[in-house]
Amino acid sequence: MRLIFVTTWYGPDTVGGAETLCRRLAEELQRAGYPLEVWSTTSRGYTFPWFVPHYPPGPFKWNGIPIRRFPVARWDECPFWGERLDLLRRLPVFPPEEVHHLLEMPQSDALYRAIAEEPEAFFVFFIYSHNLTFWGAQIVPERSFLLPCLHDEPYAYHAATAWLMEQVPWLLCISEPERELALQLYPVPPEQAFLIGVGIDPDVVGDAARFRARYGIEEPFLLYLGRRDTPKGVPRLMEYFLTYRKRRGRALKLLLAGPGELEVPPEGGSSIVDLGLLSEADKHDACAAATLLVQPSPIESFSIVLMEAWLQGTPVLVNGHCAVTTHHCQQSNGGLYYRDYLEFEACLDYLLERPALRERMGACGRAYVLQHHTWPTVIERLQGALEAKERSLRAAAR
Repeated sequence: MRLIFVTTWYGPDTVGGAETLCRRLAEELQRAGYPLEVWSTTSRGYTFPWFVPHYPPGPFKWNGIPIRRFPVARWDECPFWGERLDLLRRLPVFPPEEVHHLLEMPQSDALYRAIAEEPEAFFVFFIYSHNLTFWGAQIVPERSFLLPCLHDEPYAYHAATAWLMEQVPWLLCISEPERELALQLYPVPPEQAFLIGVGIDPDVVGDAARFRARYGIEEPFLLYLGRRDTPKGVPRLMEYFLTYRKRRGRALKLLLAGPGELEVPPEGGSSIVDLGLLSEADKHDACAAATLLVQPSPIESFSIVLMEAWLQGTPVLVNGHCAVTTHHCQQSNGGLYYRDYLEFEACLDYLLERPALRERMGACGRAYVLQHHTWPTVIERLQGALEAKERSLRAAAR
């Protein structure tokens, strides 16, 4: 079986949790012997100008994976759909605000045509809320999977999302809460919603002393890794942190690394440190050096950074409004969760005053990662999903 991963953004200059998952899953599948390609646009990433080409179009190879990049385009630059009115006529009428969303993100006329011309391959479309997924999956729904990275957010409740899930009811879920949400919201048969998880490379060892020396950090610190924006909860995290320092007076820093512009409040001074984008080595070193990793986002579908922190023996503190990260903490005993400022304060007090407990929690988190989130386990589960899809197609052809 030949596989094609379709994702809006992919490449060495592209960052993000879902994009990292796509890259690592492709690499591990190829290592397991699956013929595979990645199809993407020439756009760079979510936090960069969407319609400005960054990568050259055409074939490319990165880390051994064949990639085909197609020119990024806006909706009105995709005449394919004017030629395929048979597909458009199948669409129900969606509310105007949903139509706006379906047309605003990067698309690619050439990529849509390539999907229509591909006679045999199975497609895996990444991220349910991306326009490329919604439109691309309409072309060959019978040979498509969705790897949705589903969040409990407004887009999840759109009529267009429910219709997409009904047309392509074969899901590859990366956490149990994500799968439960999909089954709750959409008409997807449970036997076609597969929990595959996410694998983490177990042999990565961070160097705490190296990180502290390189960045001149002596104090205990909280670490945030990820996109620095409002949906991810970063402004609220900085607000909570500054309130905590004011109320407690502890010598504690907050370090934030990842894409996106970071607007540090003036009162943050030297207590909030903008690390920008880190190399992979520096990221693992930062995890090893951190007192706690904090994940303030309420809308995660997995959160790879929790696993990366636990692998280095570092406990975590997460937003209790996020079912997925709360689930990870409950299953692993590797972290605590908060729902408001007072709980944030209480959790920090409790953990900062108990270094032995932090060490035990970090060890529990590491054990959880090594037991449940290895690549061989993920590939075995994905193989089961692919075989089930093949059996379904053969049965339908009889």
